[in-house]
Amino acid sequence: MRGNLPGSEKKDKKRDVDESELLIIREHTCPACGAVFSSGSPMMSKVIKSGTDPDLRPLYSNLDALKYQIVECPVCGFADIERDFQKALSVEIKAYKTFGLNIDSEASLTEEVRDYDLAYRHYKSALRCLTIRKSKKGKRGFLFLLTAWLLRGWREQKEAAGENVSENDIMSLKEETKMIRYAVESLKEAQLTEDFPICGINEPTFYYLMGILNFKLEDLNSASTYTLRALQFKELKQVYRVKAETLIDDIRKAKRLGQGGTDEK
Repeated sequence: MRGNLPGSEKKDKKRDVDESELLIIREHTCPACGAVFSSGSPMMSKVIKSGTDPDLRPLYSNLDALKYQIVECPVCGFADIERDFQKALSVEIKAYKTFGLNIDSEASLTEEVRDYDLAYRHYKSALRCLTIRKSKKGKRGFLFLLTAWLLRGWREQKEAAGENVSENDIMSLKEETKMIRYAVESLKEAQLTEDFPICGINEPTFYYLMGILNFKLEDLNSASTYTLRALQFKELKQVYRVKAETLIDDIRKAKRLGQGGTDEK
């Protein structure tokens, strides 16, 4: 092509990956209303994991898989984490139906690529649905945590694009912190009433996770208690043990600076 510099042909072949190319379309049958619909789900063999946040949020370099964690029926609004969508208990389905199904017979039955705004709406539907179904606290706590992770990813995307995020925005740090607080409250209740693993999280990992979440909330006493408990488990994975030891150092440093405290929250 006229005007190209030598070697520029290789650069021309590079392009951003279309997110739809990283998805597989899965068919679902709603357990509440029976509607058959389809939605996009990440092909994990093509999604590139680039790391993990201290609170265990998975990081990806080419697609935020968290956007696709929720499946929502477009007809009646029944929603859940994808892995659990078909596993709802009959008593939960009954509770959801008793609440009253808001049927949208003209809803589109196919959805593929999601932006963060649409993903967040699915998360809100799932949180509402779990409340109506009176699902276990562990499940609800985990979904609050997933929502916090989603908001963080959304905020990071905006900031990377040079956009300012105020505390009044949906994806603000303030809103993320609120979701983490709800997660901690629910998971604390689950710890008292449910057997491990809680929503797929084994006991030593649970204590580490609660340690880092309480640290984020500046509840240093609770953060220290949970983290030290995690370190007592021989079964704690080495990667989490290293994170926990670093967290203990951060907690001690914060305490020396006079930050946080259980009674303040």
